[in-house]
Amino acid sequence: MKSAEPHLVIFLEDLTILKEPEPVEPNDTPMTSIQPYTYSEWILDVERTICNPNWTGNDFNSLKNKFWILSKKSGDNLALFNDSMLEMCIAFIENTGTFVSDEKLNISVEWIWSIGMGLTLSQAPLPIEVRIKLFEFINVCLQNETENRKHRNICVLLSLLCQVENSEIFLTTEMIHHFKQMLETNWVNNKSLILYLLLTLEALSQNDINKKKICDDSSLISTIKSNNNPKIDLETIENMFDYQISFCIDNLLTKLENSESSNIDNRLTDLINEKIFTQSNRTPELKVSANNQSIRCDWKMQTYRSMYELSEANVYYYEVMILTDGPIRIGWSSQCQSPSMSHPIGADDHSLGYDGFWQWVCFNNLSYPAHIDGERRTRWKAGDIVGCLLDVSQPKNQIFRFYLNGSEIEFQLEQMHYFEKPFTPAITLKLNQQVIVNFGESTFQHAPDFPFSSPHEIYCQTRKSLKNN
Repeated sequence: MKSAEPHLVIFLEDLTILKEPEPVEPNDTPMTSIQPYTYSEWILDVERTICNPNWTGNDFNSLKNKFWILSKKSGDNLALFNDSMLEMCIAFIENTGTFVSDEKLNISVEWIWSIGMGLTLSQAPLPIEVRIKLFEFINVCLQNETENRKHRNICVLLSLLCQVENSEIFLTTEMIHHFKQMLETNWVNNKSLILYLLLTLEALSQNDINKKKICDDSSLISTIKSNNNPKIDLETIENMFDYQISFCIDNLLTKLENSESSNIDNRLTDLINEKIFTQSNRTPELKVSANNQSIRCDWKMQTYRSMYELSEANVYYYEVMILTDGPIRIGWSSQCQSPSMSHPIGADDHSLGYDGFWQWVCFNNLSYPAHIDGERRTRWKAGDIVGCLLDVSQPKNQIFRFYLNGSEIEFQLEQMHYFEKPFTPAITLKLNQQVIVNFGESTFQHAPDFPFSSPHEIYCQTRKSLKNN
């Protein structure tokens, strides 16, 4: 198959990428001479850009420069800046779009707006004047609006705002009352609203004053606990939503109860584990379950590198279940020269990852089209199983393979070089994405029909050897 021309990868890392050109700051251009441009228009530009499969680094740089103009706070433009920020937040709450017009892309407008909001708020926290006006608007909406979509959008917005803002202003007694009402009336019929409401409570609880307010409301805590269902059969899309809700409940209650971190890498203190696992294997905001298998991102972009180190000549394989069908990269990283955890896998020449949302394989900050049977196919969906195989059984020969529900992904890289050992499974998740990883702790759903080893199998063998010595 003829090699496809690679192009620059843009993963929307909250307005930062590894090899982006420097934006040109219009220092000599008076703000009064710049054409009127609002945050709502900027969000629409984000939509148009990321819905274009042929977008380039120049397109992305144009967005950065426009945003720089918007967020430049000086002189008489401060009031205009504040008004634009408020306009953007209100437009987000009132947005009722479902999908973009291009059926081939089938990208949720709500997801695009969430991405745009995340980009914006990470760059320009809301001024106090805007926060007060926004709080007043939200209160009016919650009192008068019966449309659950707007309530859901409010929760999405608050879950993002409270990551970067002094959030005490948003959690009043009245707001807690609204939250309880939404929990009690929507738990069965509006799981999307419930999920983002839980994320809002979690973001609010990062503030000690807010945490005390939430903990002191026993009826709120009781409602959350009584609806938790940790035993879920992941066979339907609905159950996958239930799984996400249960995961977020556990994470929220852990934070509220100030219990010891459930992330396994923080609890590996014995000598044997220290010899097997690597430390600092993930970005701090990434959420990882106690068994180290369920991984979720709810802020910016987060990267996870497994604590399994694979250095022997062998064929290795692991699987990932996709719980959310957005941008996720799944693959391998070289621990010897792993880059900053703030960059996605595939953004350097020591890691490689498959993204079934954009349908490409990423390496060295370039993307290469991914095919099945010679043709691009529909994006992955919730419930799909991604298989990742690494063959280093022969000296100086490395073979990477990816599978979607058992079908091999075809791709062709240029200028691939030899990765230094040890290898480790690695995953990058974008905003509100979640996966379940199987490193071999349970039966694989689409295991290769030739001999291979799982990362967990190698770990068990290494642990047994260390114990015997």
